[in-house]
Amino acid sequence: MSEIKFDLSAWNEMNNLINDQYKQLTEHLGEKNLYEQWEYLMDEESTFGFLDPDSSEYVWNTRGVYRKLYLEDDSHWKFWDMFNFENLKRKNRRLVAYAKGSNEWDYKTSVDAEKAEKWGKWADKGILRIAGETDINFKKDSGNKKYAYYKGLIEKSKEFTDKEKEKYLCKLAWCEKRFHSLENFSLMLVPGELNNVKGNSRDRMDRFICLLNEYFEERKQYKDNSGYDKYGHKLFSKAKGKNYKEEYQKTCLEVIYEYLLLFEYVYDYCKKIYKMDEEAVKRFLESGEKKDFETGEDVVEYMQLAEDYWKNKHNFIFRK
Repeated sequence: MSEIKFDLSAWNEMNNLINDQYKQLTEHLGEKNLYEQWEYLMDEESTFGFLDPDSSEYVWNTRGVYRKLYLEDDSHWKFWDMFNFENLKRKNRRLVAYAKGSNEWDYKTSVDAEKAEKWGKWADKGILRIAGETDINFKKDSGNKKYAYYKGLIEKSKEFTDKEKEKYLCKLAWCEKRFHSLENFSLMLVPGELNNVKGNSRDRMDRFICLLNEYFEERKQYKDNSGYDKYGHKLFSKAKGKNYKEEYQKTCLEVIYEYLLLFEYVYDYCKKIYKMDEEAVKRFLESGEKKDFETGEDVVEYMQLAEDYWKNKHNFIFRK
């Protein structure tokens, strides 16, 4: 099994073949035993079709990423069993897994018995569903909020030598090309738009993990306080969307709340969703304390987090 690792000379050699020399690139990756990592680059449009890459047929079924991460994992979480991974439905540009109806699944096997009926009703109404989410975002976007911003911080840094800047800019390009890699996808609950909550703050995964940690700590401290607004945290902000009908909005808020109750704390969430160990979570939390990156060093540290995260996810996806 190949290992994910940024190597400047290897990346420069590969980067020269990207874009219009796919035949040579395919041969190069085959020789280096790296094809499984970069196959999607051969022709991204054909690979993902007209679907969002993280929720595409290629990721769900052709490569079976989510089955490997969540159904075939040794630390299997029974929550995933309630969803139909075999009968995906298309919603706009995403393939979505809906929860099985209460007549075909015993929800007492996936959630607390006293809440099973509630979850079953949500499933029957078609509210419970999961879809893919892109984890760490180095994308080149029209608003220059990610790649261009990070690039600017590296270029302006007075702490780096010219040679170091060249290396880090190459690594940023490497990270950007890994934006749609299999190791950069995870599943996320659809109702309540947690993905759009994460999308704030430059779509930084470390900031989202910090928000989760804040919420779990707040819930632990105030849940028995009669004045505690259990839907008051930022994690619930998108579920209060102005275009939602009142009844659906209330349901989404309750679904998110009950979903997050399935996790004891942020380390539990990151283990089940992102396959992180405790040390990795601590590193993401430390990075996420920075509300925005202000230096080139911040970006370099984040890129290292990404490299280590992808390396770990790669082991889960390609271990068999």
